[in-house]
Amino acid sequence: MKCPECDAELNIPEDTAVGEIVSCSDCGADYEISKKDGNTI
Repeated sequence: MKCPECDAELNIPEDTAVGEIVSCSDCGADYEISKKDGNTI
């Protein structure tokens, strides 16, 4: 999945749960996981 802000690849671990926050390692933008299928942000 790509970061909507900077288009960098987001590395989302397999064990990430719905509601967890992930951050883009390139631009620092934070996203909440909203669905488990394909890790939708």
